[in-house]
Amino acid sequence: MDLIDLYHAYDHQVAFNDGDLLKPVENGVIDVPKESQKMKKPRFVPWEPYKAAPSADRFVSVGMCLTRIPTSMLSEDCQSEQILALKKELGEVKSQLELERKLNAELKRLMVATISDELQGQVQALTEDKIRLAHRVQEFSEKLTREDEEVDHLKIDRDVWKSKFLAQSIRTDELTYRAEVLIGMLREAQRIVRSVSNSTTNTDAKRFASLDLKTLISRSPCEERLQRNGPNYENVTIACCPNCSGREILLL
Repeated sequence: MDLIDLYHAYDHQVAFNDGDLLKPVENGVIDVPKESQKMKKPRFVPWEPYKAAPSADRFVSVGMCLTRIPTSMLSEDCQSEQILALKKELGEVKSQLELERKLNAELKRLMVATISDELQGQVQALTEDKIRLAHRVQEFSEKLTREDEEVDHLKIDRDVWKSKFLAQSIRTDELTYRAEVLIGMLREAQRIVRSVSNSTTNTDAKRFASLDLKTLISRSPCEERLQRNGPNYENVTIACCPNCSGREILLL
């Protein structure tokens, strides 16, 4: 085979598919094509750059072919060495994986234990706070209830004493008015007795006519300091119930 035949044979080989070149190797045995299946000698085709010149079916780099073809022709020794190296590497990786699994399991157990302890402590603290707050709320509720009852009692006492004061005020005004009327009548009676008295007048009548009424109308020190208005019997009422307590009802 001359140089041109080798050149075109290589060109014809490059145009093959990858599946024809890279066949799977089973049990380290490489299939060798039979004599009848070998490549026939191609006819002479000039490979020159002119218009009618044929071209390759597919462009493949020479480096790819050179790297792919020898990998399918490895010897059994190389394959066994690679298998042993891969098995050794696989064993190391498995041991590392098992160690990582144990470490992760231990870390997970510690993390769960720590978190559970923290959560339990927080829950216990919150429960105690809730109990304390419940007791304080109950104490404040009882205190408010007692204060409300005391306020109600004080309101009732205030209304009672206010009613008593108003009643006594009215009664005092009435008695004062009656005393003034009686004193006026006594003065008028003294004047009449003095005008009709003579030598035959009774001794009691003379003593009555000479009686000093200033002692009956003398005021106490409190009455002298506090000048009170005269009695007013109009537009005055006594608080008869809590609804009208402190209100003035006008009498039309």
